[in-house]
Amino acid sequence: MPLPARVQRQFKKVPSNPSEGDFHGPYNMLLSSLFPFDDFTVGSRYWPQSCDMEDSVYIFKVLFEEKVLLEDKTVFILEVNSPQDLALRSVREIADQKIRDCIGGVIGLSCLLRMMTVLDYIDCPLPTLHAISAMGTKLCFYNKSRNGPVTPHCIPPNLDPLLDVAPVERWDCDILEEDGAQKFQAVIEEIIKGCETL
Repeated sequence: MPLPARVQRQFKKVPSNPSEGDFHGPYNMLLSSLFPFDDFTVGSRYWPQSCDMEDSVYIFKVLFEEKVLLEDKTVFILEVNSPQDLALRSVREIADQKIRDCIGGVIGLSCLLRMMTVLDYIDCPLPTLHAISAMGTKLCFYNKSRNGPVTPHCIPPNLDPLLDVAPVERWDCDILEEDGAQKFQAVIEEIIKGCETL
């Protein structure tokens, strides 16, 4: 099923050389159109990323995250990044770690226990928490079941500087293409059906 026409129009308004912020409106509209507003709340949160000092210049980036809530319980996370970030291995690594930290924050995993499977959800009422990292319109799908690890599995960094811990191939769907839209909508349908049984 294609995206709603009004959502497609929002994505078409994104400039040809977009920034991360150009995608906030389209994704917010997309989530608001797929999650019934009388049951769900789509909310945005801005996360300050760490400041680094390079030649006495402070670099500060704000990460944008959409959370979908059912009665103040997180049922879905979407983190939006610039499409240019997809080409940068270091930025993909940061985006991958950020979404894993968001999932860990929802389910109460500490940084040391992130890859373990022993803790239950604190804030998500569903058996599986879904999350998506978006690089513009390219999507990487994540999930964490109650007793399983976060998938896709974390590639632990090691001493090899060439190791890509967040391969570009993970962002293999495009929300504006039929397959990507269907996969996205299938995740949302699973979440809504799960919430109907609560």
